[in-house]
Amino acid sequence: FAEHFQGELGKQVTETEEEILQKINDSGFDELDITSHISTIFIQIFSDQVIRNLENSFKNSFSAIDQLSNKYSKKNFEITIQFGELTMVIEGKEDALCLRNLEFDFQIKVKTANTNRKRVRNGSKYVLYFNKKENHLDIVTDCVQEIYFEFRNEISELINNVYFLPASRSGLYQALNAFSAVMAELSKSRNFLKSKIEIPNISEPVSDYFLNLSDIGKKSKGKYNEIVETIENDILRGRIIFNEENKKIVFKQNMINEEFELAFTSSMVSEIAPIVAYLKYIINDETGDRIQFFRSIGKPRKKGVGVLFIEEPEAHLHPDVQVKLIDIFTKLVGKNLKIIMTSHSNYIFNKLSNIILDKKLDHNTVCSYLMQSTDQGSTSDLISMKAEEDGMNDNNFANTAEMLYEERIRIYDKLNATKNAH
Repeated sequence: FAEHFQGELGKQVTETEEEILQKINDSGFDELDITSHISTIFIQIFSDQVIRNLENSFKNSFSAIDQLSNKYSKKNFEITIQFGELTMVIEGKEDALCLRNLEFDFQIKVKTANTNRKRVRNGSKYVLYFNKKENHLDIVTDCVQEIYFEFRNEISELINNVYFLPASRSGLYQALNAFSAVMAELSKSRNFLKSKIEIPNISEPVSDYFLNLSDIGKKSKGKYNEIVETIENDILRGRIIFNEENKKIVFKQNMINEEFELAFTSSMVSEIAPIVAYLKYIINDETGDRIQFFRSIGKPRKKGVGVLFIEEPEAHLHPDVQVKLIDIFTKLVGKNLKIIMTSHSNYIFNKLSNIILDKKLDHNTVCSYLMQSTDQGSTSDLISMKAEEDGMNDNNFANTAEMLYEERIRIYDKLNATKNAH
């Protein structure tokens, strides 16, 4: 972190400290609000450390940031992060991300004192003390560092690791497996190739997904063994195994002592297999060096939860299996894992609603958003399907089900009318 206080930023910090000192000496006030000064430095630090990394990740995922602008309203996209006592607004502008605004929900003030005193956090006020006898100020760097590490620590308490399971996960896994072999062969023959070969652009989340599944150990992590066994025994009727020889995930059916590559299994098995592989081999509860690093500055923290994104978990699954799967996902929530999923399945939605109604899951731990198409683009409706104590209102699938039922009744009426006419 100290490296970031060298160069231009270090110069900016020094100038800020000199400006604050000059104001204290000129005004003679015992207390001076320096929140705006610290905010200016923070904008530079977050731009260097957070925004640039986020920008690279976005470019690796979406090719160009300007592609994310709203094509309906022509507005640049924004990300608002409200985290503890810190609020920042990140804007996508042309082909870059910029930190447009950063605000603290507390004031940072400097008070004069006749002795050296430790800084104090008092409600919505963060007080730094300036020793008038020494007549120099070197507390801004410490203040910025402490608030920054507090922000990092709070993130680590909320989030451990993030995992992503894309839609068409089975097809992507098999295609990328084949693609890796092709690239290996091309690399061997590169001296004989006469034309340029373009490597296809693979988004960062999909790339991470494939790399995770391609480099896993043969030993289970153990944390979700009970849940994994439930999926394997009650749904798959077989085990998902990582074959270390060919570095591929395979399926071993219970009644046949033979391993099958996912390409030769049913769609149900091949779509659920990556989920099982993640639970068995990849999702880790350990935060490792990161938490140790925070302990080194004297602030031990609890471990954050893992976040698992699953796109379309219902893909290629019979409704009975969808219902069983959402029951299993509910059990994962109690094991330090947060699940975020997109779905078009009324079976998954209504089963989750029943689980909430049955008090097997606290409605306060569930968020359900309805995406709607408007003249301003796709928007999130946070209210229509909000989780309550009595479950969630079906304001998405029910209309279609009702329409089909009424259509069936009309057809019956027409058939009966024809029959009676004869």
